[in-house]
Amino acid sequence: MITFIVYLLYAIPSLILYFMTLFVIIKNKSEFSSSFFQLYCYDCLVNFATFLKVFTTLRLPEITCHECLLASSFEWCNKYLPMPFIYSMGYHMAFLQYGITTIISLNRLTVLLNYKLFEPLWKKYCWIIILLLIFLPSLSTSAAFNYPSQFTYLNSTDYYSLTTEMPLLEIYVSLIPFMIIAIIISLIANYSSFKFVKKVQLWKASKAESNFLKILSTTLVIQMIGTFLSTGMLVFEQSDFKTNLSVIRPFVSDGLTLVQPWLLYIFSHSIRKKINTMLGGRKTSVATTSRILIGRSP
Repeated sequence: MITFIVYLLYAIPSLILYFMTLFVIIKNKSEFSSSFFQLYCYDCLVNFATFLKVFTTLRLPEITCHECLLASSFEWCNKYLPMPFIYSMGYHMAFLQYGITTIISLNRLTVLLNYKLFEPLWKKYCWIIILLLIFLPSLSTSAAFNYPSQFTYLNSTDYYSLTTEMPLLEIYVSLIPFMIIAIIISLIANYSSFKFVKKVQLWKASKAESNFLKILSTTLVIQMIGTFLSTGMLVFEQSDFKTNLSVIRPFVSDGLTLVQPWLLYIFSHSIRKKINTMLGGRKTSVATTSRILIGRSP
């Protein structure tokens, strides 16, 4: 229960900030009309779906004992819902999160290199890329459909857990390489963006370096930890050490899911100013010096 309370303490403020950033972007769509903000909105939808999946299939079961009120709801799910599909969505969302991170990295790099060429292309066609990203992971995650999955009550822990008979290798054989490739591409794209910004001096070099390194390190560290834990889950699948990794992994997943609005708030002055105004802060007049946003690390 303590873990669940801690989870709520950081999840609720993050969700509120998500809604506030979306509200600001939609309300001021003429100001925030760039392809970056389009991708950020898609990213929000992915992260909302991931949050709901984790909340309903991991967090709630972990506080539900066999005699608790919610116990009957999990039995109902086992009976009436497509549990293999629900189980597969956990891995499907991992593909989506790492994929959209890479897409935003490439978006920022290409727009920096040639704004007039790539910005209209991204704004017009990014939805196609997102659709492909949504459906292509099914080629891997559909493997879960071949195995029974259900909410299982565990006597050893006195709570429910979403379990399956599927070997982890069935999905991890493609998911882990995808994670590694996504991290490498994001790293190269963000580093290239930083070098370009520093070279052409769109901002003061020190400020650009600070912002890029902070954004880059935050997201890439979370992704690397997530990849390390996923690899560990596979390597120690038959070991008791897997239980320890299972305890840590949800918090890493939460970090990747919930950190995005905080990064946008911290590194986008325009978003931060409007949110502060919504919260009763004093309005300030700030001239816009660039059309390119350092808003969020992919």
